[in-house]
Amino acid sequence: MAKEFEVENQVLKKYKGMGGRVVIPDGIKTIGTKAFQDCMFLTSIVIPSSVETIEDFAFCNCRILENVEMSSSVTTIGESAFRNCRALTGISLPNGINSIGASAFRDCVALTSINIPISVTVIEDYTFRECISLNQITLPDGVTSIGESAFCDCGNIKSIAFPNGITTIKSRAFQLCLGLTSLFFPDSVTSIGEKAFSDCFSLKEVSVSDSLCFSPDEVFTGCPNISIVKRPYSAKGMGEPTSINTYVIQNGILREYNGSAENVVIPNTVSEIGCYAFSGHEELKSVTLSEDVRVIGGAAFSYCVNLEEVILPKNLRIIEDWAFEGCANLKRISLPENLLHLGRNAFKDCPYVLI
Repeated sequence: MAKEFEVENQVLKKYKGMGGRVVIPDGIKTIGTKAFQDCMFLTSIVIPSSVETIEDFAFCNCRILENVEMSSSVTTIGESAFRNCRALTGISLPNGINSIGASAFRDCVALTSINIPISVTVIEDYTFRECISLNQITLPDGVTSIGESAFCDCGNIKSIAFPNGITTIKSRAFQLCLGLTSLFFPDSVTSIGEKAFSDCFSLKEVSVSDSLCFSPDEVFTGCPNISIVKRPYSAKGMGEPTSINTYVIQNGILREYNGSAENVVIPNTVSEIGCYAFSGHEELKSVTLSEDVRVIGGAAFSYCVNLEEVILPKNLRIIEDWAFEGCANLKRISLPENLLHLGRNAFKDCPYVLI
């Protein structure tokens, strides 16, 4: 083994060479934590087929590293592994990779494109933050979650296609993506975090399922020209919705209320009040939920401005975000002892409610 490589039990612990083009010796299985960190003269790295893991901070702050040749044997890239590699313009990631750590490519300001392998399911927090030259990104079908600030300040991204299985986009995930003009959220999306798309000044058109619960003012703050279109939720495999008098119910979920009564009693067939189900019904003054109701969805009773009383069942388990936001006259409500979750801003702008 060349003297510039410090190796222990097939782990490359430290590189002590002068940089330039470096070929890691075959037989190494792991490039250890901080093995090449701050190697200021490293320009190119060749990773052999024996390497399976690139640990945290392995190439962090290799500021003139331009080229990485990575073998198909690599399965894991650790936290901040290539952070602040400011000359790196592109990198081909093998399909065997199943984990890319938080901040792995953060501050790679010259990076213009990257392929995310099909085996990756989570884009971790800050993974591509401040990759200001990044203009092309493809999310594979397996991705289900995009972490906090994952693509924050990637101002050259013009479009992003979310895969059909994605469920979660966390806070500030695409903040300051100034090039974005339109977005389409698949029906699978169930959660969008605060300021996920804030300050995306060019964003104009957004299409979401009408089952998705979120506050536009929180998610799209600083997007002055935005227009949000809500399309009908296509609940594949859930059966056809049925109308019972003034209720639209689907598999126990009350998805829509079309009535005009001041006092409403929820039918016993309902186990969940869907997102926005009663939102904006200003005539509503009281609601009694049946004992079978377990969940009150996001914004379910938002801006029922004359709602004064809600009787909750003792078996209620979940009240989602913004459930009663803007119910300015709500005075009588008692939370059950067995409640497991009270969402963010569930009683925002309800001045008479004390939780």
